[in-house]
Amino acid sequence: MQKEISDAHPGLLRDLNFNPVVNKNRKALNRKQIQCYNNKGYIFPIEVFSETEFSIHRKYFNWIIETEIQNERGGYSINGWHCHDPHIYDLIVDNRILDYVGDLLGEISYVGEHTISVSCQATPNESVSTKMRHIGL
Repeated sequence: MQKEISDAHPGLLRDLNFNPVVNKNRKALNRKQIQCYNNKGYIFPIEVFSETEFSIHRKYFNWIIETEIQNERGGYSINGWHCHDPHIYDLIVDNRILDYVGDLLGEISYVGEHTISVSCQATPNESVSTKMRHIGL
């Protein structure tokens, strides 16, 4: 039986523990939501889109995925489509989403096709991926 690897970089000293978010310059989340995230690890519900907008996005993604499955590429083939699909690109750079995430991680800006810049609120020993894992990114 193969030994389970629980740390890809065992020689790297880092703190993978959860550290509560402290943000006095919030853009979207209120104090109670940040407190809920710190206590429970999630915030629910968060309304980003109106019912109409949500319906448009859902129909669009259903159409793309159905098309890809019919073309025998599978639903996961849309990974990376934000580089050439304006609808998906507009979603990932929508400030309504980035402001929520930024309130947890720090200042966020979309730099290029595959790069999101984070001015992280993480402590020097805390990895950004730890914070991102806790918010489901």
